Amino acid sequence: MEERFDTDEIIFNQNDWGDKVYCIKEGEVIIRRDEGDEVAFLKYLKKGEWFGEIALVKNVPRTTSVIAASPVRLLTLSRHDFYTIIQQSLLTGVSFDHIADERLEELEKATAIQ
Repeated sequence: MEERFDTDEIIFNQNDWGDKVYCIKEGEVIIRRDEGDEVAFLKYLKKGEWFGEIALVKNVPRTTSVIAASPVRLLTLSRHDFYTIIQQSLLTGVSFDHIADERLEELEKATAIQ
């Protein structure tokens, strides 16, 4: 599937339940983690990068909010399709789990610095 968002449009909010993974086909997004009234983590992602995997791999609510930094086109993979791909390849599942762990560690470090 493909989804489009305009600049400043929210793609998903921190603590939402995750139902898909996203790959940026065009544009940029802002990854933001809020701790109370403070923005504790801020990162930009661009074409070819993906996000949203932590909620699916770890079966937890979204750990960040994602906002379109420009008009953006995203390719999406549903939870079901994502799990199907992981089940077909043990290496893919291990890779996504490792990447999710690294991103969670990055979030924790950024939050600790704030």
